[in-house]
Amino acid sequence: MNMLTPELLGTIAVAAVAGVAAGLAYFRALARTTSALTGSGSPAVYVGMTLLRLGGIAVFLVVLVQFGALALLAGFGGFLFARMLSTRNPPDSDGEDR
Repeated sequence: MNMLTPELLGTIAVAAVAGVAAGLAYFRALARTTSALTGSGSPAVYVGMTLLRLGGIAVFLVVLVQFGALALLAGFGGFLFARMLSTRNPPDSDGEDR
């Protein structure tokens, strides 16, 4: 049976925090890409920004695979948590959520 050792728990915690950081960076880059689309520019720039964004998150996930399935799941969970933080609806001017 695979026991959760302190070392493994530390790896999972670091992977989760790294997942949040990678997710926030990813969604920040996504917001920059979408705001750049409203301006004038070359489509190659948008394609390049998208490829860098996707490539970066792919490299992140491949690195996590080297630490095992639990680290990968924790990192992806952190990424999804960052997605939730990045895409939440801001409150209206009266303080109510939309």
